[in-house]
Amino acid sequence: MKERLKFHDIVKSDYDLQKEKLNDFIDFSFDDELKNLTGLNYLPWIGNKLRERRTLIVGESLYLWKENNKDFLEIHNEAISEIFLRKTVSTQGLLLNKDKKTHNFYRGIERLFSGKKDITENERFDFWTGIIFHQFVQEPMDNHKTRPTQQQYKVGAAVLKNIIKLLNIELCIFLGSDISKVNLIREVYGKENFAIKDSANPKIKIGNTFGRKRIAKYDDREVEFVFVRHPSAFFSWKLWNEKMIK
Repeated sequence: MKERLKFHDIVKSDYDLQKEKLNDFIDFSFDDELKNLTGLNYLPWIGNKLRERRTLIVGESLYLWKENNKDFLEIHNEAISEIFLRKTVSTQGLLLNKDKKTHNFYRGIERLFSGKKDITENERFDFWTGIIFHQFVQEPMDNHKTRPTQQQYKVGAAVLKNIIKLLNIELCIFLGSDISKVNLIREVYGKENFAIKDSANPKIKIGNTFGRKRIAKYDDREVEFVFVRHPSAFFSWKLWNEKMIK
């Protein structure tokens, strides 16, 4: 069993120290190339034991979760750090911290893929080291009620396309199924290179939301996009697992 790290060991550490402690979980070999991508502010989490089918999970945005004024500058500086996403996944995804919080967003992702309400610690480690995780919007939102602008979405779509190419992604799970996200991805790939995976089922109704699957082609390669409901409140993970992931 891997020894858990304390929250402050990760969040308050410098980048070199964090890299040393997270070597068992993250592949850092793409960092130099990633840092050269225009518009990329957050380095994606890249597990070091990726699935055979390279899988990228895309969240929408990060936000400043503390509203206490005296903490704002410290939290803001963390939120604009290039390693902020990796710190968040390590503490809330892998649960390397011991803050006893549930972190429902990350538990929802695990349930979406596993089809189980609870997974073991080893299963959690296997899951997060087996996938790549990226945030679509590359700037922090002021709070969870703040919505990204259309320009932030457009920048995010362009960055996502470059990450998919660099990391040779084969499957992209997009956490957010509204049609506007689908249209943004179609725009960056071009209509002629973006098609419905199953023309007989262009969208799949699950509860009050529609799931969608698309295929994008580029450079003699292709990537499958699966658009699912955001795994937050009122997320029926069992239905979405059965209809969109299995």
